[in-house]
Amino acid sequence: MMIRTYDSDYVVIRHVLSNTVRDVYICQRAQDKSRREYTVIRVKDLGLCQKLLRFFTDNVDENKFTDFVECFTFESRLNFVFIHSTYKTLMDKLLQERCSFYERLEIAHKLLERLVYLNMPVSMAADGLLLEHITVSPDLSVRFNYELAYASRMSDYTIAEAGLNIDDVFRRIFSEELEKNSCPEIQEYLAWLEKGEYENWLDIFYRFNRYYAVLRQKDALELATPRTRPFKAWAVLKKGLNWLKRLLMLALALAALVYLIMSIRDLVTAASSGAAVQPVDRYDYIGTVDILDNGMTESGWSD
Repeated sequence: MMIRTYDSDYVVIRHVLSNTVRDVYICQRAQDKSRREYTVIRVKDLGLCQKLLRFFTDNVDENKFTDFVECFTFESRLNFVFIHSTYKTLMDKLLQERCSFYERLEIAHKLLERLVYLNMPVSMAADGLLLEHITVSPDLSVRFNYELAYASRMSDYTIAEAGLNIDDVFRRIFSEELEKNSCPEIQEYLAWLEKGEYENWLDIFYRFNRYYAVLRQKDALELATPRTRPFKAWAVLKKGLNWLKRLLMLALALAALVYLIMSIRDLVTAASSGAAVQPVDRYDYIGTVDILDNGMTESGWSD
């Protein structure tokens, strides 16, 4: 299947989605030797076409929002073209790989950095910030894919709602630390996001940057140590048990010392008073062997 424009022919390599509102295709340009992939979205709803045209005309700066390629009409339908990233999705990366905290921190930072760089229209964030639409390259660069899944919200989607999208993504990225309650900086940032006290991507990025500089220096052991209430209670109890163990060992050592001192005192007292030494038990035979006074032994058996 071929989707034609005045300048390019898009060869369909995969049909992703089809419903009453839109069709989504993954394509390559026939003339492009680099074989870069594109998402071509054909909008079927005529009323929605008008809203999208107005939105892209008024809000999208093609020189900054470089993920957007072009818009054209083909077979009486409006088509929007975006660059398609072929890297692994963030969802798959988190599920399939054991990423360190510092890798995930870098992904979070580059995600916000990319939003600022693109000056992404806020309404596009509803689509681009889905976990399955965020992609991560081997060097941890972040890219977004689009399907215009929330096209009907283009006119009224707010930055506060976009912030909640970021909140959802970050809760997935830092789920391990949030579960252990081991990273208060991330918790503070997410709490701030939920309040919606920001006006643009720069506000969101700069706020995170405050924590980013601190978190890069954070000790890995500290991050791995849970701070949940049960763990804190166990840590306090364990610390108390250690102190109790030390006190018991000290008490035993003191008791042994006192016993030794008292024993020496009794011996010294007995020696100085000339007290008779207690007689030692004497044994005249062992079994059938008699013990004689000269220390020799004589068998009790007769021949």
